Amino acid sequence: MSWLTGIGIFAPALCTLMFPDYLSFMKTPSLLNLVFCCLLLLGACHSHPSSASKRQAAGDSSSIDSPPAAVIPTANPPLGARDSTPEAPKESYDTLDPATRSHFRDVLAFLEFIKKPNSDHNVGFNEWIKSFRIGNIDSFLHFITIDSLEIDNADADPGKDSLKYSRTMLRQQLTGRKGAAFDMIGEISLHYSTPYPQYSHTSFSINKMDSIPNLNVTFSEFILYFRAEKGSATYKLYRLESDHISDL
Repeated sequence: MSWLTGIGIFAPALCTLMFPDYLSFMKTPSLLNLVFCCLLLLGACHSHPSSASKRQAAGDSSSIDSPPAAVIPTANPPLGARDSTPEAPKESYDTLDPATRSHFRDVLAFLEFIKKPNSDHNVGFNEWIKSFRIGNIDSFLHFITIDSLEIDNADADPGKDSLKYSRTMLRQQLTGRKGAAFDMIGEISLHYSTPYPQYSHTSFSINKMDSIPNLNVTFSEFILYFRAEKGSATYKLYRLESDHISDL
């Protein structure tokens, strides 16, 4: 009934504008004039519907029935996170497929041989090397290629960063527990025995450049290279690299 009330309020004023004689003579407007005024009012009400009415007519009541969505502030990611590419996951021994994993059995056997899990790895290198020893030197040499073991140490003296050690030379240093080769073997034992990922986490790869693929294992600052000797299916260590340069 709200529209009837509106008509009752505005009809006299509109009729006054359209029919001056309404005030001058105080005559009651005719029924025809009154109906005409009502039609004009109805036309004015429907000619410009509000935006809310338009949305309701279209069936969209989201802006009426639901509150505005809250804006949740988000922190900007660190600069390094925006500009850097995530590092690709490294492949561990357990994630290798069974066929590839079988190639690395000799590599894993060597790593387990030099590992000293029950030793105190928090003493530092100098204290570690004082007590480090290879219990069974013959078993250790069984993991080394017959011709020699090449050691490439970035922290060695200039011009002596890559040296080859025969099995005889290795035996002498391991027995006397001193020498550059003994120190390097002791250091890789320390790192692999330390139960923290930054030291002992290993990743494996295969180098297929040669006719017989070489096997590489990387952990901490070391890369160990293995190859199968001619006429043998057993992989043995032939090269050891360290890219660490001490601050001393």
